Parts: sequence; structure tokens; C-alpha cells
Amino acid sequence: MKIHHIAANRYHLSIIKPTEHGYVIAPHEHCLQEHPNELFLEGNPERLGICQDEQQFIHMVYIDHCNMLIHAVLHPRKYTLQLYPMERNADDVTDIQLGCRSNQLHLYLIYANRVEYRQLSGVHWSEPTILIESDHIEQVQLQMNDKTTTLGYTLRLQNSRQFCLLQYDHGKEEWLDPLTILEVNNHCRLFPLLASEVDATLHIVILQFYQGRLHLTYHQLDHAQRMLASTKSAITIPYVKVEHATFIMEGQQLRCIWVADHLLYQLHYQRSTSSWGPFKAENAESFVKWIAITENPSFGIITPYWFADSLHRLNERMGFGIDQYRSDRDFRQSLLFTERWMASAVSMIKQKEELLSEQQQLEQSIKMWKEHVAALKARLLILNEELAIRKATTHHTHTSNVDQKALVLASNRVFSPVQTRNEIITEAQSNVVPLDHRDDARKKSVKDKVVHFLFKITRNQ
Repeated sequence: MKIHHIAANRYHLSIIKPTEHGYVIAPHEHCLQEHPNELFLEGNPERLGICQDEQQFIHMVYIDHCNMLIHAVLHPRKYTLQLYPMERNADDVTDIQLGCRSNQLHLYLIYANRVEYRQLSGVHWSEPTILIESDHIEQVQLQMNDKTTTLGYTLRLQNSRQFCLLQYDHGKEEWLDPLTILEVNNHCRLFPLLASEVDATLHIVILQFYQGRLHLTYHQLDHAQRMLASTKSAITIPYVKVEHATFIMEGQQLRCIWVADHLLYQLHYQRSTSSWGPFKAENAESFVKWIAITENPSFGIITPYWFADSLHRLNERMGFGIDQYRSDRDFRQSLLFTERWMASAVSMIKQKEELLSEQQQLEQSIKMWKEHVAALKARLLILNEELAIRKATTHHTHTSNVDQKALVLASNRVFSPVQTRNEIITEAQSNVVPLDHRDDARKKSVKDKVVHFLFKITRNQ
């Protein structure tokens, strides 16, 4: 039976399904892109490990046609793929399990005789660590939650089969001792199934089909491997060769589902009353196995996987699961948009306050510079007044010196004795008086300017 993975996160709903040459990633819905293109991975279509991290990136580890291990990452918003080669010669790998916790990828490579573990931190994978070694290892399953990582596996022994658990305690950061859950003979068809809840409760359902009877074993364990509940029961069913099986937990009701001879059988078991419900069968010729890769609560049905022929039938079998997912996704996107809008508004308000503060600082700076310019203008006016006074004083001094020189030249002239005395007396009287009047006027003008200049200086101070 083919396996289809349904990836449902905050951005898109996509179907990852195998083809003849690898895998196709088909987007059904995307909240940011109207019609994103399908993506393709070329490789072995039967060995794929897939998980989703906290940032909604889809991680896939597969083997390409050159037997090289490839790590592919699907971007949730851009809807593009990035490929990272890991190592060559991976043709001995029989199965791949991939999980994510605390932004770290945990890879489990299953071989016929061992299980190797690697961890991705940053961009480098750690060296492989062998967790399980045995001659024949089958049906390895991985369940991860916040408290434990659980590996369920079947060991084929000489005359029997053992179903075992190997758990890693995240609190103690160590692997616990392996726990054998059940041992049966090699003649029965054994389907051990695991499913976990958010609170780290582990549900173990083991379906055994042997000679027309269904034997049901149910265990419920906490993260410390303590048994919380246990049930065993059996019922007669049609004698068929079972190919695939699963279960769905709905409260106290356990629904057992198996596929045989192109028919899908369902049988309900009520744990509270230890009674079996009605038996149903329907055509399952084109059914595939659906595994959900999501953190959405609407996919929180306790089951490892579903059987359906299409996404529409899967939605019917899940009740309102996908419809509820769409509602939850749209509501989350609305909340995200509102949060971004509010953050943008808060940022704009903060930016406005910063601009107002900067405006006030600039206004104060402008006021200071205006006062400085006014002071410089006043200083320039005073300097101009001082320059004018200095020019006037220099001119007065120069004029006085000229007049004195004229007097000296006049006194040195040669006349007759009689004329000389009369003219000197006459000229002295006529010349001295006007010079005294001019000097008094000039001195008065300079004095007024100096007084005016000193008054202005005193007033400015």
C-alpha cells in the first residue's frame, strides 16, 4: 500500500505522495500564494523520513537514484525546496524515521541488523550512533513528544517475534533500558502500533491475526514507562490474510481497522465495558495510507495513520478534521496579521515620538543659533561704531597737525620790520581765533561719538 503524507501547517496544506521516479509535493491550499507550483524529488519512492519543525519548515530525508542520502527542506512561505546531500552508499537502508524537537532534527536509519541515530544541530549532522543491533529488525516506529522519544520495533527470533520499546528521557537526557512488550509465535500476523498525546501519554495497540481470530492488546504508558492502563481481548473474525492494520482512539472506544483482499474492515471495542461493537466491511481497492505531518489540534486524533482513497474521503473519515484545520489556520493567520498590524502601529507611534523629540531638539537648536546670530549682529554694530570713531579721531589728529605746520610756515616768512610786527599781530589775531573755534567743534563731535558709543556698550551689557 502506498503512503501519502498530508502536511498541514499555518501556511499551506500539501500532499506528499510517491511516483515512479520519486515524490511529488502537491499544494492544495496556500495562504500567501494563489497557485504555487508542484515540486518534485527524484529518488527511491519507498524510503522517506519526514517531519515538521517549529518554524513550519517541512524536512524530508530520502535516497536518490545514486544511492545518496539527501536532506530536503520545504520553505513554508516561499514554497521552494533546498537540497543538502548527506552521504553516499545508502542502498542498505531499509527504512528512514525523522523527527524534530527543540529545533533539532533526529534521524534514525534502519538497516536489516541495526538502527543508527544521528542529530542535526546547525548545519552539520553528528556521527552515527548504533542504538539497536539484532539479526532481524522489522517495523520500526517513531513517536516524539516533549518528554520522551520512543522507538517501537519488532525482533524476529528463531521461533518467535518480540515487540520492544526503546525510550529516550529528555529530562534525564539518557536512553532507558529496552522494554519487551509482547512475544508471539512466528505464525501469527503481528501489527504493533504506537500513538502519543501532547501530555506524553503513549498508546500501544497490538493487533494479532491468527487462524480467524483477532487478539487485541492495549497498553497505556506514561513518560516514565509506568503502566496506566492495560487491556486484552479476542474475538472471532473472517479468516483473511491481513495486509495492513491501524487503530483510532476515541475516548474509551478503540476502533480496530485492517485491510485484506481489497476490503477495509472495522471493529469497535469499548474499553469501559470490555465489549465488541458492530463489524463493518467496505471496498478498499484504491485505498492508501495517510500519515499526518502537523501540529494542528484538529489532527490530534489518536491514531498512527488512516486508510482512505482520497483527501475527500479522508476528511469524511476524520469527521471535521480538515475543515477544522482550515478554520484554525485562517484564525491563526488573522491573529498573526492583527499582531503584525499592531506591532507596526506601535512602531509607528514610537517613531512619531522619536521624531517629535528630534523636532523639539531642532527647534531649541534653531532658537540658540538665532540668539547667537543676534549677538553677533550687535557685536558687529558696535565694531562698526568703534571703527567710525577711530576714523574720526584719526582725521582730527591729521587736520590738527596740518594746521600747526601752517602756523610754523607763516611765522617764518620775511617782512620789513614795521610790516612784520603789524602783520604778525594782525594775522595772529585773525588766524588764531578761527582755529580755536574749529578745534572746539571737532572735539565736541568726537566727544559726542565716544559718549554715544559708551552708552551703547553699557546698554548691551
